[in-house]
Order: sequence, then structure tokens, then C-alpha cells
Amino acid sequence: MGSAQVFCLPHAGGMTSAYACFRKHTDRGLAFEPIELAGRGRRFTEPLYDTFAQAVDDVGAVVRRRIRGRYALFGHSMGSWLAYDVCFRLEEMGAPPPAHVFVSANVPPVPSARRAPLHELPDETFMERVLALGGTPREIVRHKELMDLIVPILKADYRMMATRALSEPLRPLPCGLTVFSGLGDRAFLGRAEDMLRWRACTDRACRYHAFEGDHFYFYEHVPEIVALIRSALAGGETADGAPCAPAAPAPLTWGRRRPAAG
Repeated sequence: MGSAQVFCLPHAGGMTSAYACFRKHTDRGLAFEPIELAGRGRRFTEPLYDTFAQAVDDVGAVVRRRIRGRYALFGHSMGSWLAYDVCFRLEEMGAPPPAHVFVSANVPPVPSARRAPLHELPDETFMERVLALGGTPREIVRHKELMDLIVPILKADYRMMATRALSEPLRPLPCGLTVFSGLGDRAFLGRAEDMLRWRACTDRACRYHAFEGDHFYFYEHVPEIVALIRSALAGGETADGAPCAPAAPAPLTWGRRRPAAG
């Protein structure tokens, strides 16, 4: 396989710390490198993005500067759309294509992916909707200081996601694609057909793996996901992964994985 960088793009409101669990698996052959978005973490003093295109331009420029050789993109939730668009932005910038793109917990940017404008809700109602996805401690809503810090970032991310055009045809990525999701993700229950539309986003191999868990399932499955990333970058395919084939039955049972005991 050789060495490879995996640039990790966060969910709405996320920071590089969201991928600390992946960075523990960095070694000589695989380096997980989370990307910090503007307006949070080490870039807290910078203005938040107004549009999705601004985020794509910024992330593309950051990744372009950090590419040292073979690399891949991994995006969770909002990060999935960023990974998809950043791949084409890098191409426009003259960068080499990624060896692979990994998307998690989101459907592709198609018209049916349009959601209600959550960012327009009152803060308390907005946070209840966010908390329902799982992965965020409920204690946050009881601490005004945390709410004052987190809510503006989350709302800005949801607002700028709403500016992403969804009417354009899906373009095929110049590399293979792997799709991950949680079987109990409330955001996408009953929308298996939309998840499988990622198949239209590549002319290469497209594999799908579903795990036990909610929207933030990956925190319970880091070793398995890292192993799948290694396999994909080595050009291999696991036996229980499934092709993203539109006509296949019961897609959400494919590649089903449960947390390891203990």
C-alpha cells in the first residue's frame, strides 16, 4: 500500500478533536490528519463560512498545502459533502486526485437531501433536534456558556450547508468510494435508496458498510473502520462489504457490524 494521508473533514459543529480516536491509529503507513474549519478550535478567531462554496475553497486550499504524496479524503455527515466537493476543487487547483474517498452518515447532495432549515429554529428547539441525532451530551443545554459557544457554530454550519446547490447532476469521482452509515441513524432511517445513490458518484468501485449505532456510530467502531480504510487503500475489498448496487435488496443489512465484546 505504501504510506498515505487521510484528511478527515468534520460534521457540523465539529473540530479536529472529533477525530482524535482515528489519530491514535496513525503509523508509518497511514496518517490521519483532521482538518480544522474556520471559526472553531485553533481557527476560532477566523470568521465562520457564509456559503458552502467558501468552505470548499478554504478546505481545498488547506488540503492542497498539506498533500505530501498519496492521500484520501474522509468526511462524516456534513464532511461527506465537503469531501465530495473538495475532491473536484483540488482537481481545479492542479492537485493529484485522491486514492480513495470515504463518506459517512450522509446521503449524496441530491434534491431529496434538502432538509428543513433547522438553523432558523430558536436555540433550544434547534439543540433538541441536534441532540436527537445522538453523539452530543445533553448536559450542554444546561450550560449557558457552552450553548453560547456551540450554537452559533452549529447554526452557521447548517446555514451554509443550505446554500449548497442540490439540483446539479452528480459528477463521478476520479477514484473509488466507500460509504459508511449507522443502522440506527435517525436522520436516514427509511432512506436506503438515497444512501445508495452514492453509486452515481464514481465510475470506480463503490462499497457500502453499515454498523450498529446512531449518527455517531463510528466512535464505537474505530478499529473496524480503520481496517476498512487500510483495505480500500491497499486495493482490497472485505468479504462482508457490499457493492452500492441500486437494485440490491435490503441494503441496510449489508456489511452489518456490531461492537466488539468488552
